[in-house]
Parts: sequence; structure tokens; C-alpha cells
Amino acid sequence: MKKLILSFALITATLLSFGQETPVLDAKYGEDPAQREDNAKLLNALNYSYKLKDYKQVAVETRLLMERAPECSEDMYRKAVNAYRNLYAKTKDVELRKRYVDTILMVFDKRNKIYAAHKTRGTAYIYAQKALAFANYASEADKERLHAIFTEAIRHGLEVISKDDVHLVGTYFSGLTESYKYDEITADLYIDKFEELTELLAQSPDKGELHAQVVNEVESLFASSGAASCENVERIFKPKYEADSSNVVLMKKILGLFSRAKCNNPFQMHILEKYYNIDPQPEIAIMLAGVYEERNDFAKAQEFMKVAIDNETDPVKKASFMLRSAGQLLGAEQYANAAKMARSAISLDDKDPIAYFIYASAVASGVATQCNGENRQFGYWLVYDTYAHALNLMGEDDPKRADAINAMSRCRANFPKTEELFMLGLTSGSAYTVSCGWVSGRTIVRGR
Repeated sequence: MKKLILSFALITATLLSFGQETPVLDAKYGEDPAQREDNAKLLNALNYSYKLKDYKQVAVETRLLMERAPECSEDMYRKAVNAYRNLYAKTKDVELRKRYVDTILMVFDKRNKIYAAHKTRGTAYIYAQKALAFANYASEADKERLHAIFTEAIRHGLEVISKDDVHLVGTYFSGLTESYKYDEITADLYIDKFEELTELLAQSPDKGELHAQVVNEVESLFASSGAASCENVERIFKPKYEADSSNVVLMKKILGLFSRAKCNNPFQMHILEKYYNIDPQPEIAIMLAGVYEERNDFAKAQEFMKVAIDNETDPVKKASFMLRSAGQLLGAEQYANAAKMARSAISLDDKDPIAYFIYASAVASGVATQCNGENRQFGYWLVYDTYAHALNLMGEDDPKRADAINAMSRCRANFPKTEELFMLGLTSGSAYTVSCGWVSGRTIVRGR
């Protein structure tokens, strides 16, 4: 019966092309002229069957063409997948459905063998489509295979990230997150998959805007899941650590999870100190500094901040470490040191508004403690300037804008009155040098 149907489709395709000049067929249709002609007719028949939505016939014809002339048409692979999707939808037979899904995956694999190097629809595109297709049909028993297919697709997709890859990663990890929330997978598996995906993202050579979107998507989903609570991390990984306490890779993974969850517990501290002794990298020193800061041990926190700053070679990271150190010093009421550290950060990155904000806050506290009488009023001119500069660098949606505006308002409230300027021999708008204790700088005379 199948032969009769196939013959009818071939006859129809032949009649459709009757009277047309026979084109010279290239090698992608077969090894010799006779094979090429037969396969070209079969491709015409396939296209006609597809137009008629005769998906059973399309399945027969694409299978034959994939065997005889796999390079004859890229589009036939798309049509084959669509045909099997339609056949899947029309049957309730569980075993038949499984075979259709397996065939869909096979079609994607065959397509990749032929078109892997395609500029826009190569391996990354094909594997992404394969993963997204399988996600629609995977059963509970297919979870591991689904993870493997998605991981393979993501690994290829991250070489050059496209909008499709953002969708791919988002679909995969949102599915994992839902599975975890409904207790379909354990926290152990969910965290392992998150770490695996994070590692793939870190290895991507493409670190552009879309990469940042992918990272944000994954981290936001992970944070919303509640899986990596401090308690869960310790419960899952402490036994693994105790069984292999010299495993540096495991220690680094545990520390990363603790850091994301902003934990502060004895197990974390133990691993931090041990890992730091093995590999005293600036990032680990920063983590130790953070733990001591949480404990209000600012002296110890600053010890590790100094180590991190002194050993960091990347100017952007060094500036961020300096800002964190300045914030700690501000919290410890070491205003002069906080101002000095903020200035050091500004020397490396003079476009960061937070650096100026911290510097202004330190100087404001310095004015309150170092300056007296009129000099204190004059000192607020200097503080106002710095807050204003921070505000100018902030974006319209920066959450710190309101803080900067309020701080400037408080400064103005401490300015001398306009009528007092004349009595002091000062002219509004003229230059003035503030100097009291460690607080000093050039500013402009202002009244209120």
C-alpha cells in the first residue's frame, strides 16, 4: 500500500513538472544522473505531500531522502520534524508517540551531520531547536536525557550567543526551577545543574549584552527558588566535604553557594580559612573580609581587604575592593581612612557615582567632627559639591538618586545664610578653600 501511495505522489509530482525544462541536477541529489533525477522527483513529491498535509507520506518520503540524498534539501529536515509533530498529536498510542519523539531527535541529529557548519543555522541552532522540541514531549522518565540534550545545546550555543540562546537557557532553567518547586527533582540535583550551567556560562567566549541577560535570567531564577539556602548548602555539601576534605573544586563550589546566599556560619568559615591557606586569591580574602564584617570585627575585615587590594591586578576589581573597604571603614567610624580609600577608588574609576557618594559621606562626618563654627558651615559646601557630582553620574533609575538629593538638601540646611556672607567678607559664587583637620578642598561660596 505504501508503495502505491508513494508511486501516486511521484506520478503527481511528475505531472506537475511536465513540460518544464529538466534542470541539470548537482551531486547533492545522488551519485549518478538516474539517481539524481529520481531523488529530485521524490523531493518534489515530498513538497507536494507536505502542502497537502499528508504527514504520513511526508514521513515516508523524508526517511527515503535522508538515506539516499541527505544533502539535497535543508528544508526537508524542518518538514520532517513538523510531520512527526503532527503525527504525535494525532495519536494516543503511548509507544507510537515515543517512537515519533525518538525520530524527531534523530532528524535533528541527521541534519546536524550535514549542516553543522551553516553560518546561521549550524550546530548551535540545530541543537537549540532539538532541545526545545524535546522539552515539549519529555516525560518524567526522560528527565536525565532532557538535561543532557539541553546541556549539549547550551554548550554549543554559548560560543556566540544569540537571542535564541537566551530563550534556550531561560526555558531550560525555568523548567528545572518549576520541577524543584513541585518536588519533582531534589535540591541536590537542582543545585548541581545550576553549578553546571554557571560553569558553562563562565566558559563562554562571548561576554556581551546577551550573555549578561542569560546570567541574570539564571541567577534570578535560582535566587527565587529557595534551593540554595544556607541550611540546604550545609546539609547537602557538608557530608561530601567530610568525605573528601582536600577537594579544592568542591570547596570552591561550596563557597560560591554560600556567597550567593550571603551566609555566615562556622562551616563556611572553616572552608574559607582552609581554602585561603591553599589558594590565597583576592576573591577569597574578600569573602573572609565579608564574614568578619558581618561579625562587626572591622579590624580583621580590613586585614583581609588590604590583602585583596594589594594582590588584585585588575583595576576594575581593585576599585570595587577599595569601595567595599571604604564602606567598611565608614561603618567603623574611621572617616579619614574611609575618605582616603574612596579617593583611591576614584583614581582608578572616576565614573563610579558610588565612590563619590561614599567619599562625600566620609567627608560629611569629618566636617561634623573636625570643623567648628563657621568652618563647619563652609565644610558643607565641599560635601555638597561631591554629592552633586555623584548625582550627575547616576542614571535616572539609580536607587541612590533619592539619597544623594536628600544629602544635598541636608548640606544646604547647614550653609550660612545669604545675609551672613557679607558680614563674613564672602561673595556668593566666589572660590573658597576649606581647611580643618584632614578635611580640605576647593569649593564655591553659597548662601541659603
